[in-house]
Amino acid sequence: MAGTEMINMYHLDGDDLVLTHYCAGGNQPTMRLDRAKATATELPFVFTGGTNLDSATDQHIHDTVITLRDDGSVVAHWTSYSAGEKGEDLVITLRRAEG
Repeated sequence: MAGTEMINMYHLDGDDLVLTHYCAGGNQPTMRLDRAKATATELPFVFTGGTNLDSATDQHIHDTVITLRDDGSVVAHWTSYSAGEKGEDLVITLRRAEG
């Protein structure tokens, strides 16, 4: 049975920044920073594979763009895939608590 908690881990693989999404769906898609498209405020990550999933058939998070905003918030725009087709997008905005 899949859990409900998810976490993302970021690490270097040589000179590349890698993201592994530990999903509540029980799979672990891996993405690599697209350095050619990255800017100081926008970090696009592209799918490179994963564990416990068949990317041609299974639903999974396929890519993300992390945006660092001037107001200090962080926006994560996640795109899912299922059966090889683009699925729903999920946008999460993180802000510091005031006080």
